[in-house]
Amino acid sequence: MTDKPNSRRNPLVRPNPISGFPEYSPEVCLELHQRLQAVAKLFASHGYTPIQTPIVERLEILQAKGGDVDKEIYTLGRAAQSDGTDAELALRYDLTVPLARYVAAHFGEITFPFKRSHIGDCWRGERPQDGRYRQFKQADIDVISINTLPLSFDADIPLIANEAIRTMGVTDHVFRVSNRKILSGALSALNVAKPQAVTRVLDKLEKIGRAEVARLLADNLGVSSTDCDLLLSLAQITSHDTEFTEQVRALNLKHDLLDVGLRELEYVVSRAQASGASEFLVDLSITRGFDYYTGTVYEVQWRSQPHLGSIAAGGRYDDLSSNYIRKRLPGVGMSVGISRIFGKLVQTSAIAPSKKTTTDVLIVWDRASSEKSLQDIARQLRARGQCVEVYHSATKLAKQVQYADRKGIRFVVFPRFNEFKDLRTGDQALFNVETFNQK
Repeated sequence: MTDKPNSRRNPLVRPNPISGFPEYSPEVCLELHQRLQAVAKLFASHGYTPIQTPIVERLEILQAKGGDVDKEIYTLGRAAQSDGTDAELALRYDLTVPLARYVAAHFGEITFPFKRSHIGDCWRGERPQDGRYRQFKQADIDVISINTLPLSFDADIPLIANEAIRTMGVTDHVFRVSNRKILSGALSALNVAKPQAVTRVLDKLEKIGRAEVARLLADNLGVSSTDCDLLLSLAQITSHDTEFTEQVRALNLKHDLLDVGLRELEYVVSRAQASGASEFLVDLSITRGFDYYTGTVYEVQWRSQPHLGSIAAGGRYDDLSSNYIRKRLPGVGMSVGISRIFGKLVQTSAIAPSKKTTTDVLIVWDRASSEKSLQDIARQLRARGQCVEVYHSATKLAKQVQYADRKGIRFVVFPRFNEFKDLRTGDQALFNVETFNQK
């Protein structure tokens, strides 16, 4: 007697994924993998080599970055360490802090300037919404040196990141650049108290508008109305070339640090212009919220998807690793929001996956052929770079061909007849394992 369906089984659990954690089909994953390979190749072509860091860090490592990050950290509880102590652990929320810790931990092994790339997942405990995930993938490039880092890297990094954004499939974006020294110099010239707090408020200008920023500066931070007007006028300066310098000078703010910031930004903008990239825009409202940025800063918006916020960002940090080592290690880097970009491309059907499988060739299994002979053919083809499946059982040839067609496998080999068929064109030809190469 057979059991009735589910009569003696555990209750079914709904197989729904958790919101904020992306889940893609094989064909979409193949498309993503192809684009990530292209980005990795781009980074490597400029001399940026990959590293791997743990997805889990000690909580104190992640908190040392500063800024308002505590509420976004996924904590994992406490775990014993190799030194006999225990520590509270958390999932990394970006790839920059792990880089800083890595450089401190491996300082004696690294050749500086250290040019690293890292494509990997991060986690943040925020409410999922369009373009914001709890688990997301980033592509980072950074360069770190000892004591000093040439300004040329401040121009190299955004140019590479801009190409990476295009490689991911976005072309209608604006690449906004600024330099924190300009604002820092202005705040010093005005003798503004709590400059970091003022910087964080000004960073919200695009989100909450001029009037609300002015209110927060006045009510919460005690900035005078005259100074508010000057700072907001400074933050609203934009330019596609170096004429921003004249606009800043017209505000009659004088400070050495401001002058340095203007010269550095002029250099970065000049390099961008020389490259022919039209996406770059000087926007002095860009400050970035984290405290560790000290010079050039970058923020990229997608023109046709403005509600997503930044799809790439970064900047210069003069002493990021100081929390972990008694060395001055300046650096500059950018993060490209892979999940934010790719997720929107998938959602809007802006990509058309061309492959459903990695398999190039299916070898059919007929009863007249031994399994060993079929596997030998597969091994020879794989050795020449083909992706090959041997059908899993000797069944009707029509069923095996149908399997290949449904999976999008282009070539089907019939060893018994020494023939292969191109399912895309319908053509059939003689098969020779020594010469077959249909990549």
